[in-house]
Amino acid sequence: MKLNRRVRGIIIDKGKILLIHRIKNGEEFYSIPGGGIEVDETDKETLIREIREETNLDVEIFSELFHHEWYDEVRDETKNFIFFLIEKYRGSDIKIGGPELERHCDENQYLPEWHDFEKFFDLPNYYQPEVLRRLKELIIQK
Repeated sequence: MKLNRRVRGIIIDKGKILLIHRIKNGEEFYSIPGGGIEVDETDKETLIREIREETNLDVEIFSELFHHEWYDEVRDETKNFIFFLIEKYRGSDIKIGGPELERHCDENQYLPEWHDFEKFFDLPNYYQPEVLRRLKELIIQK
């Protein structure tokens, strides 16, 4: 069994939350921008790199919110997600880049989109629905 560590960056601005709208092999879902930690990379370095690749935004100030871990039986691995709240960023032209742009095609789409924050918690096809309650508690407290 291996450990799969990933980061996610929550960006909320003017009542909107930035999500990645995914269309993959006929399935449609949403996720918070982020990705896998590479060898010799810190959680924070990963967050900055992944947000830049997936949204074209530069992260300036952020804080860790919480960790979420679960066992994926299909892949025989423990997944550990670290969620960060991005408090300040630079840029306004959101677009996909990096490896996601290279993989982007009709069957595998990455679409960064702003969505109403209040509606975020009711999304029926959010990638990790089990974390929505915890995110709502923590974000509303901030």
